[in-house]
This record gives sequence, C-alpha cells and structure tokens, in this order.
Amino acid sequence: MPRSYLILTLLALSSLIGCASGSKGDAASGGAGGAGAGLPPVPAGQSRIVFYRTSSAIGSLDKPSVFSNGFVIGKSESGTYSYADVAPGAHAIECKGGGGDTADANRISVQTTAGATTYIETSVKPGINSYKVSVQEKSESEAKPKLAKLKLHPPSTTPPPPAPAATPATRP
Repeated sequence: MPRSYLILTLLALSSLIGCASGSKGDAASGGAGGAGAGLPPVPAGQSRIVFYRTSSAIGSLDKPSVFSNGFVIGKSESGTYSYADVAPGAHAIECKGGGGDTADANRISVQTTAGATTYIETSVKPGINSYKVSVQEKSESEAKPKLAKLKLHPPSTTPPPPAPAATPATRP
C-alpha cells in the first residue's frame, strides 16, 4: 500500500508543476509591432528587440544576461521570451554565459527601425568545461512559431544607467 501512495503523490505533484509554469505566449496572433498578443504596441519613435530561447534540458539552469550596446536588457532563460524597446539604429546584441565564452557567436549587430520588431534567438550548448552561448537574428516568420510555445518573461522595468559623463582632464 505505501508504494501506491507514493506513486499517487508523485503524479499529483507532477501535475501541479505543469500548472505552475504559467501561460504560453500566443505569438502567432501578433499585434501592433509585438511578438505576441500580450505585448503592448511598440512606443512611437521606438523599435523593439524580442529575444527568446527555446526549451531545452541542455544548459537549462544557465541564464546568461542579454545586452544591447553594453546594457543588460534581460536574461536568456530556457522556454521564455522577453523584449526591450530601444531607440532605432544599430545595436550590438551580446549574450554572456556562465562559461565566459568570448567567441563571436555570442555577439551580433542588428539594425532596428522605428515601429518594427527585431527577433533574436539565443541558445546554450555544451562546451568543454562550460556552456557556449549563441545569438542569432531570426526573421519574423521563423521566430513567431517558436514564440507561440514559450512563456513571456516580463521585460526589465529598470532603464539602463546613463552613459558616464566625460570628466575634464586633470594635470598631474
């Protein structure tokens, strides 16, 4: 009898875990400039960068930071997507993982335009003694089916810090 209670308990717990994972993004339905139905429209004069990482057991605990022009705009978490509204123009997108990987695969440059959305897929792959992080720009037609299966992670509400002010040169 005790074994059957254990099995029932495990089944009950596993069903609760599935419920706690939250709703998935309905990216396929889109919206004004957004990746999913839950995203607000892109603010006037801004562009949007949507970054996502598909679900995978490999490196699932690794949550590298995603940077745009040196400022953290979010985290690359397995099974989630998020976004950042940014000024239109050139953006250096980088994802730094726990392995300290400095290969070019974790940095790309994208050009964003006002009112448009740019899609970035991040991935974590096993490497020697660490994980390797990859960043790739994807088309809307490639990204939206994947986003529909992912959970929206709210964007950072903290604006990036201002650029350091130039300090006057002092004479020694």
